[in-house]
Amino acid sequence: MNVDEFKAIKVKNKRGKPEEKLQEACVLWFYRQYPKRTIYSIPNGGSRDEREMVNLKKTGLLPGASDLVIPEAHHGYHCWFIEIKTPTGTQTPEQKEFEKQVTKVGNKYSIIRNVDQFINEVTAYLNETR
Repeated sequence: MNVDEFKAIKVKNKRGKPEEKLQEACVLWFYRQYPKRTIYSIPNGGSRDEREMVNLKKTGLLPGASDLVIPEAHHGYHCWFIEIKTPTGTQTPEQKEFEKQVTKVGNKYSIIRNVDQFINEVTAYLNETR
């Protein structure tokens, strides 16, 4: 699938959730382009009741963890952590700390603001040409 074919695909409209819509589009493109490779999400956002939050924290919820991970080593990095943001979105203090921690130990970390950026960076990271 080329970039133009991908852009013609309609992603379900998520009113008021532009980061979620962008993340969905990125993951959809990734799995269509690389069906045998892995990308996964870290569901840190969303609304949860107090009991569920306590249970999630007990089982490893990490505030500030990136939205997506590509668990492949390339270009001297161990893996790639991806934070999805709107063009005007900013990192929380917890996200900045997470970025600092994962890059300090040799991982790639990027803030992705649109599908074109995602496609270009994934293609470069995975040593593929489009």
